[in-house]
Amino acid sequence: MPCTALSPCRNVSWNSDGILGRRRWISDYTRASVTAGLDAKKAIGSSLAIIAFNSASGLMGQLRFVHIDWRITLWFLIASLAGMGFGVSIVRRVPEQTLRRAFAVALLIIGGVILARVIG
Repeated sequence: MPCTALSPCRNVSWNSDGILGRRRWISDYTRASVTAGLDAKKAIGSSLAIIAFNSASGLMGQLRFVHIDWRITLWFLIASLAGMGFGVSIVRRVPEQTLRRAFAVALLIIGGVILARVIG
């Protein structure tokens, strides 16, 4: 089945981009924010806010074409809010330099996974 605007393969692609934050957005916006002089905590927060708005706009566009299982969506929302609460509690206790290193390691792991998928 060819990938057209309304085909399932195209919808899955758009949804996964929204879920994954378009893959490179986290590093691009964080790097830009740090370069602009924001500390790491604010840079990461602003990056995630941009990703959230991007994902929300993608969802709004998809609502015209697909049926959403709101029960599953609610469970993801609950899990993400729990993760957000956990993240906020960590940010308050962990020094900024440690956050920077952990974020860099996470980016390297994500980059490695993406590279492995592209190559293999």
